[in-house]
Amino acid sequence: MIALDVGYVFEVTGGPQALQTLLAKYGHTSMPAYTTVQMWKSRGVIPGAWIVPVIYALMREGHDLATLFTDDAELSLSDMNAP
Repeated sequence: MIALDVGYVFEVTGGPQALQTLLAKYGHTSMPAYTTVQMWKSRGVIPGAWIVPVIYALMREGHDLATLFTDDAELSLSDMNAP
């Protein structure tokens, strides 16, 4: 299954506060609380309503769309072929 690589999102943005700052930079004024964004990181899931704004902000910052996703099927195939 293809999914947003949440760990990567927080890695490249610099954490929950930095992600909030980035979203605000691109016009998102009704932000979730810091503790909510922190839970996104700890759970490894960004709610559906925030996925598009996060992807948009990262793309505006110059991140390649392909780097923002992970594919479980691709990972499991490479794991099966590992020595």
